[in-house]
Amino acid sequence: MQRRMVALLASVLMAGSAGCGSDAASDGPAATAERSAASATSEATESTEPTEPAESVQPPEGRQVDLGVIAFTAPRGWRLTDQMMEYERATYRPDQAITFGVVAAPMFDGDGAVEVTRSLDELLVTYREVDAAVGGPMKVLEPRVVQGVEMLQVRRPRSTATTSRLHLRAVHENRLVSLNFTFDRDLDPATREDLVDSLLAGVVWQDDDGT
Repeated sequence: MQRRMVALLASVLMAGSAGCGSDAASDGPAATAERSAASATSEATESTEPTEPAESVQPPEGRQVDLGVIAFTAPRGWRLTDQMMEYERATYRPDQAITFGVVAAPMFDGDGAVEVTRSLDELLVTYREVDAAVGGPMKVLEPRVVQGVEMLQVRRPRSTATTSRLHLRAVHENRLVSLNFTFDRDLDPATREDLVDSLLAGVVWQDDDGT
């Protein structure tokens, strides 16, 4: 089961990366940069209380994208990538300084889906096992509460020569949900954090039937 979980997480990470570049691959630094040659070293922080966004944060106005167990808002004026798989989609700002990808991959054991509950510690173990496939040094941040769901939070400050990444993970309704942010490293940090807060405020968790 652990080996299947590692394989699934690897596919989720790669799907999130592919979603971030499918439509944006032609001309943006956040989508086209080669991976850094730096080795994938790990740096973990102590997890204390989960972080929650300020109550004043408002979700963006725009188009809602429904992936079954989760929906999110693509801000007005942003573009959507082509949907390569039914459980993943990404949106990006036209200047490609930030991309937000969402993956809600089904959990499998053997021949079919099974009821699976994964703690954040277990998700971190499997995340580390696929660390080399993602690229760049990693820093484990305090868990983040996104609309009532506690999520593993990992930052990759040098994912490639020109980009950084923020990954959030949780299991919800038997799906491995991944919220993937890719940033141009020249993007102002305050602007980056404001955009993350706003995009996460637009996340809606749903039951497996989409309600």
